[in-house]
Amino acid sequence: MDWGLTWIRRVRPRTPVGCLAVILALFSEACSRVGAGVATPARVSNVVAVDSQIYTVQRRSSALVLEIETDVVNSSDLPLYIGTCGDNNPRFQIEARSGDEWTTAYRPTCLLEQSPPITVAQRSAKRLRIVASDSPAIPRDSLSSIWKGGTYRVVLAIFSGYDNVARRETGLLETESRASSAFVIRPEHP
Repeated sequence: MDWGLTWIRRVRPRTPVGCLAVILALFSEACSRVGAGVATPARVSNVVAVDSQIYTVQRRSSALVLEIETDVVNSSDLPLYIGTCGDNNPRFQIEARSGDEWTTAYRPTCLLEQSPPITVAQRSAKRLRIVASDSPAIPRDSLSSIWKGGTYRVVLAIFSGYDNVARRETGLLETESRASSAFVIRPEHP
């Protein structure tokens, strides 16, 4: 197998400088290949499933909370990676249907996007809990649409690869592959 390193024969690895050159070249080549060999599933579809078609906003103390149980189903022969926001909280957004289009209605602020991803092994599934909240840090006006109710979907940050050296996900799947089916959110009952 040719690793593109046939030039090593021309370097004199018996000298200290030659040995250092070979070591640096091998290290550089190995680093450049990490993540480069990650295969992308040809087409991954119907990845995100929700456990209900109707969700109701709940009041807890002084906050409004919406909890959605999702299953991420990986039917491919390769692992999938779900971006997290610290402590295995999946990165997500909730989109509202407006005619034939989807627009972002809620996206929590994430300060820890470099957290390790949640891995969904090939031909397996993983259950995740999505929690949307109108905490005091997020003005309610910016989230008013999901608290009023309507038709929505959850879109997760799902990737086909993870680069361990750079500590980041690679190969974001198409939006339709990362989105759940449509569901209804009912406003809280007064």
